[in-house]
Amino acid sequence: MKIALVCDYGINPQGGGASITAYRIREGLMGKHVDVRAFLGLCSIRKTSEGEECCQNHYTVLLANLATLSMRLNVRQIEKFFINLYFNSVKDLLVKKIRDYDPDLILVNSIHSMKLPLKTIDELGSRWPLAWILHDMWPMTGHCIYSYGCEKYRDGCDESCPDPEDYVPENREVINWNWKEKKRTYTHLGDRLTFIATTDHFAEIARKSIIRNNHIEVIPYPIDVNVFHPQDKKDVRRELGLPEDKKILLFISIRLDNPRKGLKFLTDALDQMDTDDYVILAVGGISEKLSDERIIYTGFIRDPKKMARYYGASDLFIGPSVDEAFGTVFIEAYACGTPVIGFESGGIRDVIEDGVTGILVKEKTPAALKEAIESYFRLPQDEIRAYEERCRKIAMKDYSMDVISERYIMLFEKILDESGRQD
Repeated sequence: MKIALVCDYGINPQGGGASITAYRIREGLMGKHVDVRAFLGLCSIRKTSEGEECCQNHYTVLLANLATLSMRLNVRQIEKFFINLYFNSVKDLLVKKIRDYDPDLILVNSIHSMKLPLKTIDELGSRWPLAWILHDMWPMTGHCIYSYGCEKYRDGCDESCPDPEDYVPENREVINWNWKEKKRTYTHLGDRLTFIATTDHFAEIARKSIIRNNHIEVIPYPIDVNVFHPQDKKDVRRELGLPEDKKILLFISIRLDNPRKGLKFLTDALDQMDTDDYVILAVGGISEKLSDERIIYTGFIRDPKKMARYYGASDLFIGPSVDEAFGTVFIEAYACGTPVIGFESGGIRDVIEDGVTGILVKEKTPAALKEAIESYFRLPQDEIRAYEERCRKIAMKDYSMDVISERYIMLFEKILDESGRQD
């Protein structure tokens, strides 16, 4: 079986969430003797690894440089011209390289950063069966990756979008066109296009959107349980220079000041506690650190093995996101035997098994989060150990790379059977 994996950025165990997921999926499939080649839209022609095809050349690099120069000279029309030419050239290279590879199936990862035209998805899907991983809501909306309660994505995003500047930012006048173009593409591809949601909750969102008439499957993200595993808390804390006499609450976000991730909920919850027993271990980047002695900043950690040590050093992982498609960090915490607390929002409600692997907080308030944290630490030590053991067992059973790669292979075989193409 030959799989073409299409991504915007590189496949990297030390990258962002979609990049890490793509890496784990590829490694898991290759471990099962599946031929996987990655096709990257936004990449360096000098840094592509084995098994990767960079859809760039010296011409696209020149176009990118000309677009940058036009931007610095504030010549917007010329800048726009070179940007459009650049992305169209990347698209042409992508299609050519995939044709040369001639896969059995194309697996689409995150692509919104490379501005791949929907007609390219249509072109690829008309020739090969397509499966598309839903990392976020972008495939269903006119531009955004999370709707924050807005339901326009169901029947038609348009110029009345409440926040056109939210990522991925877009001009109001083209939002409805984007949405209609996606709907047209998905309708045309029909059964040849399968979307892969990471949780049941996200699948339900998808079934109310423009992809409702395509196939929708549920497969969670995989975790490398050999890298993320339980460690001795005392030893790891000494090694990392973390306090041994505090309860450590781990918080992770690529951008700590991203309001969607909810760090303020956690700091406000601590403000309501009559104790200094807690510290927040904040992993990620931030433009301006809060002057709060209870927060220990680590910066962004790229090394998965080092990240596993921070999970192992923590008593709880706190994920107060107001919206989340899945939340890989929750499962990484499980694999390290670290229980989790999070709001009952988005896909988190499917990831946390309330009372088994952690606590689901129904109200999105600092007071409710405070009560959940305190209630956990009121438990007897044997119950806390039971939580930790259950987390590890569930990570092994439901989320290991071995388990998830088998589920992907079963899905691919089903898609190929239905499309009439067999390996």
